[in-house]
Amino acid sequence: MVSGKFEIESLSIRYPGQSRDLLQDINIELDSGELLLIKGPNGCGKTSLLNAISGVIPQKIAAELDGTVSLNGVILNQIPLCERFHWLCYQMCDPDRQLFFPTPDQEIAFGMENLGIPTPDMQLRLAAAKQSFGISDWEGIAPQHLSHGQKKLLLFAVCAALETPLILLDEPVEGLAESALLRLHNWLEECKAQGKIILIAEHSPALNDLSTRCLDLSR
Repeated sequence: MVSGKFEIESLSIRYPGQSRDLLQDINIELDSGELLLIKGPNGCGKTSLLNAISGVIPQKIAAELDGTVSLNGVILNQIPLCERFHWLCYQMCDPDRQLFFPTPDQEIAFGMENLGIPTPDMQLRLAAAKQSFGISDWEGIAPQHLSHGQKKLLLFAVCAALETPLILLDEPVEGLAESALLRLHNWLEECKAQGKIILIAEHSPALNDLSTRCLDLSR
């Protein structure tokens, strides 16, 4: 069981050239096993919020960022983007931005290798993640040749194998077949039971039953 607390304090985001903040004074506090659904129309800041938590803003996308983001007392703002995978995984809305390797196994293994996970444990995690998302028979398929929904399943498997205490998902339901949606739902239920903290930006109501909190950015 993972224990901990995730906090956002007085977070504001303003993009260059904009006269006002896209997000202003956002405060969130989540405990172990909670799932926050982030709702609102396109352009309201759902993805920007996830980008700020992950470090994409401001380390890759220029923007003024005020406030603090912390997990279990660790101030994530102070950690380089390339090191945040020790604490969190992030499935972006466009899977093509996150797939780089010639095989699914290499995609899943890369993060674990960087975490220094021993080979026997890594192999167990790899097999479990592939089974959970029904991708065990994809070994001969290059990730770039998968469908949009299949690419998302692969990214979920990457996140599952990393076993991070914080999970960020951006529009995970979009493009998924019914069977794939069921696999996503089951995985998120398991993550909640394990005490992981989950933030999801999502238009679809398909995951509403899993949420413990909802943040409506249209307000």
